[in-house]
Amino acid sequence: MIAEVQELTTADMLEILNTVENNLVGQYTTLFNYNKVELNFDKDALNTVVNIALERKTGARGLKAILEKSLLPHMFNVVKYSNNNINSINMSKELVLNPSELKQMEK
Repeated sequence: MIAEVQELTTADMLEILNTVENNLVGQYTTLFNYNKVELNFDKDALNTVVNIALERKTGARGLKAILEKSLLPHMFNVVKYSNNNINSINMSKELVLNPSELKQMEK
């Protein structure tokens, strides 16, 4: 059997990240909230994640890998952030492209 499918658009990918039930942004936000650290994404950050996935032609499955790579250093340091009164992480385009940048803000 052969099935023909259409490629996902940027709008489709943004919806998968943000709006669908059990979306990735919501999952990671909840994960950080367990340690009392608020995780926020600006529009440029989400667009960057989507653009990387589209460039790599990885589709919706690639979104999780890209987000995970961007958030992994912060997930390992979330307890340290919480202990140092860093109560929020604002994911920007720069943090998606350079996940270690937040370390400069640590106290």
